[in-house]
Amino acid sequence: MSLASELRKCADRLDVPGFAEARRRRVPLDLFRLFERVRALTGIQTVFDVGANRGQFARAAAVCFPKAAVHAFEPLAVCQEQLRQTAAANPQVQIHPLALGDSPGTVEMFQNDYAPSSSLLPMEERHRELWPHTAGTKKISVPLDTLDHVAAKLGTRGPAFLKLDVQGFELHVLRGATSTLRETAVVMSEVLFENLYAGQADFRALANFLAEHGFRFLEFAEERRLPPLGRLVYADAVFVKEGLKFP
Repeated sequence: MSLASELRKCADRLDVPGFAEARRRRVPLDLFRLFERVRALTGIQTVFDVGANRGQFARAAAVCFPKAAVHAFEPLAVCQEQLRQTAAANPQVQIHPLALGDSPGTVEMFQNDYAPSSSLLPMEERHRELWPHTAGTKKISVPLDTLDHVAAKLGTRGPAFLKLDVQGFELHVLRGATSTLRETAVVMSEVLFENLYAGQADFRALANFLAEHGFRFLEFAEERRLPPLGRLVYADAVFVKEGLKFP
């Protein structure tokens, strides 16, 4: 690509509303713009980051919702050090080293060599075809609880923003969060459109469940597509509580 083309691309980005501020805060532009739209409509008091990995989303939420409590749920030990660094730099972030689902207990987790691909569900061969670096997996035991139980113990306040990135286990988390959903304004959940994990939730099931609890689908945020036709592999789906009128 020529220098002129690169300069045009840079100029286009600079013209995008929020680009400069998102860059200053080191928050991905699309996420920053979503957060700004949420802030304009409701005062988020609590952020639940379920599947926090190393704290990327938790940090962005802490920066963009400085008065909100951010609860980061991540059972993998390999992620804890960076999560602790995120919490040290952002005091409103609280780490919970456990998985969430629809019942408490201890559960088997499939820890992947590439930590973001770890799941409580076994990986399908299609996943390994698309991303060969995720071939290595080992089984570990992790503590499991429900979001309703944890939120009640913490005494969290609404309105809340619930983010889910749990590799196909989203419906289990939501079934254990029905009370919390009553105080939630926005749900942002990863949804899978390829068969990546055995027993994974699909978009229609998630949308129907959330509709039963007063949410409507708003839009897809980050997307991953496959060439040559641009078939959707996964995306972050944003759902908002009925009555919120998003710009």
